[in-house]
Amino acid sequence: MNTASLLILLLPQFLIFVVLLVPFVSLRRVLASLIAIACAISTGVFIGLLFKPWVVLIGIISFYQLLNVLRLVENRMHWRHQRRVVARTSTVLLVATCTVLLSVKWLENTSARQSDIFLLLAMFSLLSSIVVLVSTIINMQRTKPVSIRNHKSDKELPTLSVLIPARNEDNDLTDCLHNLLKSDYPKLEIIVLDDCSFDRSSDIIKSFAHRGVRFISGEPPKEKWLAKNQAYQTLADAASGDWLFFSGVDVRVNPKTLRNIVTHIMDKNVRMVGVLPRRLHSTTKSSFLSPLRYWYELAFPRELLQSPPILSTFWGVDKKYLRALGGFGAVTRSILPESYFAKAAYKQNEYTFVRSSNDLVVTTEKSLANQIETAVRTRYPQTHKKIEYVAVISILFVVIVATCTFGIIHALLTSNLLLAGICGLSIVFFNLGHVIIVGLTCKPAVTASIFNFPLLLIQEIVLFNTSLYKYEFSKVEWKGRNICYPVMHITPKLPTVD
Repeated sequence: MNTASLLILLLPQFLIFVVLLVPFVSLRRVLASLIAIACAISTGVFIGLLFKPWVVLIGIISFYQLLNVLRLVENRMHWRHQRRVVARTSTVLLVATCTVLLSVKWLENTSARQSDIFLLLAMFSLLSSIVVLVSTIINMQRTKPVSIRNHKSDKELPTLSVLIPARNEDNDLTDCLHNLLKSDYPKLEIIVLDDCSFDRSSDIIKSFAHRGVRFISGEPPKEKWLAKNQAYQTLADAASGDWLFFSGVDVRVNPKTLRNIVTHIMDKNVRMVGVLPRRLHSTTKSSFLSPLRYWYELAFPRELLQSPPILSTFWGVDKKYLRALGGFGAVTRSILPESYFAKAAYKQNEYTFVRSSNDLVVTTEKSLANQIETAVRTRYPQTHKKIEYVAVISILFVVIVATCTFGIIHALLTSNLLLAGICGLSIVFFNLGHVIIVGLTCKPAVTASIFNFPLLLIQEIVLFNTSLYKYEFSKVEWKGRNICYPVMHITPKLPTVD
């Protein structure tokens, strides 16, 4: 690793900052295109000159730097926003590249053997698996619902509004409303907003009017508003309940669920609640390939990040508290608006997250295609739309899978029992945490969960990067709408005049 090879690798990355100073759009795009080509060539030459395992890591970082430069070529975002995010990502990835190079130089100076490097990576994987397993056990205990014994009288219960935004949901909407109308909650209001559907959704909602279901006609989303957030705000404004519960049409509850969950809220004395539903699987493929949505909420020490678990499937909030936080006007562009309110409530000890149980029966069922579509819609926003975060997640998952797989192979070939034991424990602890979560949220998939965790990590790498690509360079359609415009600060282009 000489000075010439380092210069070949790093010079194009430094030139990105020069391009950000160019005031002319056309020139900036041309220069960015040239730098993108230079980045690709320099990385290829660097790998060719020094083909070693650690160079693959440099190649991965350089790939994300290339994507960052292509943002300037694509030129989809408002310039001030684009300049800020490109500069931030370039800085982080450049620092990461230099860190890897310095680490390699240090390892070369210490004459580290391949077995030592494998052992170091294996120790990292083992530590990660222990953290994930312990965090999973703690979070499972914290989200365990208390047994509902102190039932409230009808007079003690607050008024409750269940709010459902619906767009082209004629397949599930009828079952959803029939299910909710079986509830024994005495002060229940059900409001459904038809978000400009072009199927039978509006007719279905109106057919329940004689049973007390209120119909609201939605409007096309305003500029800088996500359609779902606008629908949420419209529903919240129309609701008369003291508590508002936002529900997807795929949610099903039993007759006592609403009464019990409100009782739980009152006993906890909180202002917001999130519910982890039980997931129903109908196919073997869904059991093996379902994205790790629940795992992200339950397998990490989220308290350290002040980011409590929350799901958009079914959650409730005190109406006055929602207004005090600015309502959905405070999160017009957010793919996960409920996360904003959950964080605020958590900091004030006003939030609780609870798993579905025999007393709080909340279930949901989505096809594998819908789960993957949802994952693509949410993964990149979950990283705060930062390319560098996707790079970190991808590298971590690659390191874990590769270390646990090739580490054991290397240990068997070299008779390294210590390395084999550490890699084996890592696999056991990661799988055990995954099995615990699946066992409590989706029992039909337990058998598959014993074997499929490495496959799911690889699938998550694909989902994160697919989500990144679609948001940055293509489009993400949700219910027939391109949601990239408000989310990514994209400047809509005028249609071509013939």
